[in-house]
Amino acid sequence: MNRTASLCFVAAWLLLVGSAALPASAAERRNPLWVVEQNGARIYLLGSIHVLPRKVSPSKPALVNALEQSDRVFFETAQSSTPAESAHGEFFKKQGTYRKGDDLRRHLTKDARDLMDLVLPMFDLKWADVQHYRPWLVALRLEQTLYASAGFAARDGVDDFYLKLARQEKKQLGALETVGEQLHSFTGMTDAEQNRYLVQTIEGLVQMRPRLEALGELWRSGRTEVFAVIADEMTKSRMGRQVLRDRNLRWLPKIEQMIARREKNLIVAGIGHLVGRDGLVRMLEAKGYTVRQL
Repeated sequence: MNRTASLCFVAAWLLLVGSAALPASAAERRNPLWVVEQNGARIYLLGSIHVLPRKVSPSKPALVNALEQSDRVFFETAQSSTPAESAHGEFFKKQGTYRKGDDLRRHLTKDARDLMDLVLPMFDLKWADVQHYRPWLVALRLEQTLYASAGFAARDGVDDFYLKLARQEKKQLGALETVGEQLHSFTGMTDAEQNRYLVQTIEGLVQMRPRLEALGELWRSGRTEVFAVIADEMTKSRMGRQVLRDRNLRWLPKIEQMIARREKNLIVAGIGHLVGRDGLVRMLEAKGYTVRQL
C-alpha cells in the first residue's frame, strides 16, 4: 500500500489533466525515465503512476532494462508485503483516528457533512463505519474503495509491476522513507484543510475514472511535460509542497549518497516527484549532476 499517500496528489493531477493537456511533438514523447551517470554510479529515476487504467501496460522496454541493469530497486516506502501493510495499519490507528469521546461529525463543516450523507450509501458505508476516522483518512478510504470496485476497470500501478519484476529478478529492495514520513502531509493538516481535502476528493470521485484514463494515456505516450505543468500547479499550495517538494528534499541526500558510493540502482517514485521546478531532476541538476531522459 505504498500508493496511499500518493492518492491525494494523483487526484489533484486528475482534476488538472483537462486544462494541462498541452500539444507535444513526437520528439518530446519519451520514457518517464531519467538516469544520472557519474564516476561509475548509475542511478535510474522511474516516474510511476500508482494506479493505471487496464488498457495501459506498465511494461516498457527501457524501464524493464533499467531494472535489469540495477543492483537494488528503491520505492517510496518499504515494499515487503505484510510488514508494510501492518506498518500502515498501525500508523492509521494512531494518526488517522480520533480518540474515544471524539468523532468525525464534530470536525466536519456542514458542506462536508452533507456530501458525506450523499456519498456514503453509494459506497455501501454508514456513518458508523467511519465515525472514528479523521477526514483525510475518510478521503483515502473512498478513493481506494472506488479503485477496487468491479466497474472501475483499474489495474495495480507501475510500482506494483516493477515490484513483482524486482522480486522475480531477486533484486535487493530499498525504501526512500518510512510510512510516517510519507503520510506526514496528512497528519499536519488543520481541520479546515482536512475538510477542504475531503470535499475536493468527494467532488472529484464522479470524474475519477475518465481522468484516470487520461492520466494513464499521458504516461503511456511519454507526455512528461504535462506532468511537469501539473506538478508545478500543485506546489503552489502548502499541501502540494509538503507532498512533493518537501519529500524530494528529504530524498535528495540519499540519492547523492548512492552516487557517491558508485551504486547502480533504480528508484521508482511517483512521476510528480521527478518533474517540474521542484522535481528531483531539477534538484539534481542544480547540484551539478547531469540528468538524462531516456
